[in-house]
Amino acid sequence: MGLDAYVECNCLKEGKAKPPPFDISLVEWTDEGIDVSPTVDDETYYLFVNWRKHACEHENFKYYHNRVANIAGSNFLFGVMQRLGREDYPLLNSIWNKPVDAVQAGKALEELNTLESKINVLQGVFLVESQSQKEYVKALPGDDNWFYAAGSEYTYRLNERGFYILDRNSRELFRSMAFSQEVIDSQEEGRAHLLVRFQDYVTGYIHEASHPFSTKTWGVDLLYYPTSLQVGIRELMSSDLPSVEVLRELFEASLTTGNPIIWT
Repeated sequence: MGLDAYVECNCLKEGKAKPPPFDISLVEWTDEGIDVSPTVDDETYYLFVNWRKHACEHENFKYYHNRVANIAGSNFLFGVMQRLGREDYPLLNSIWNKPVDAVQAGKALEELNTLESKINVLQGVFLVESQSQKEYVKALPGDDNWFYAAGSEYTYRLNERGFYILDRNSRELFRSMAFSQEVIDSQEEGRAHLLVRFQDYVTGYIHEASHPFSTKTWGVDLLYYPTSLQVGIRELMSSDLPSVEVLRELFEASLTTGNPIIWT
């Protein structure tokens, strides 16, 4: 789950779109963008869907469309704004899940520039592969948010005191600043599943769980599982907030087209 957003183009308004294979008066502008009247029959609706997809150079009339952030990314962004002072970012803190017009987009862009200029006063906590320093998880000092949940059984968390696992009763099962990860193929009731064994480098303590850290390499079928991970703390950079660049593109697209940003 996460947050996506888009800005529509002006091709239909400017007469640049292909004419629809139905009465154009059935096309409506709604809070969610270009749509068709809810009174149409199924056949007309499917004609609309197919027409909208290829009516102009922008698929589905979307001038710009992108994923803003997943849940973890949203929590991280809001955590940064909270620590820098929410009062300095009133629009960025309030715009989610409701359309943002071009006037608001211009003001939000100014807030985004302010946030980006101040982000390096904060520190971040990062879980990285020991050798490559590739980052797998990030958090802010003092955080207690989970980033993975195994149903209601246990959660993975990260803060300046390390990577840790809590059970459903908030009992700590494992905590470490540096640890190894061993991934084991296992069989349970005739079904194959993965078992991961975490071992702290300092104490030697071992904890077994069912969710290993992994990454997918483009063009490679198998997942890569790092064998050694560690927790580090460093100054934050704007690149630690990829959602900032997406938001910038959205705000600029809104200013260019004059159309609102629609969150999905």
